[in-house]
Amino acid sequence: MSLFKKNPTNSHLIKSGILAGVLEAIYITVLIALGTTASSIFRDQFVDNQILNPILFLLIFVFSAAISTLIVLGYPAYLLHVEKKAREAMKTLMITLITLLVLGLIVFGLMVV
Repeated sequence: MSLFKKNPTNSHLIKSGILAGVLEAIYITVLIALGTTASSIFRDQFVDNQILNPILFLLIFVFSAAISTLIVLGYPAYLLHVEKKAREAMKTLMITLITLLVLGLIVFGLMVV
């Protein structure tokens, strides 16, 4: 499956949207796992610094926002600006967001049980 098709079909848009949502969920999971592991491994080495801790948090936050933007909005932006296909771009974005919502509800359901 080529990601950048000239004439994307409905099934291609659905696959691309679901793929973006799943990749975003995997990215979030890996980021949280790395943060949790790093905090437990380096618990004694971290200095409680009121200046450096917020700086590190914001650097990771901004970097993560940029990566998430590429994952979620990359293909819809390509469709919108390069291919001039606004309807397909919106459809792909909506499928991505619905996928993230469904995955979020699944995680919430696992937390409640």
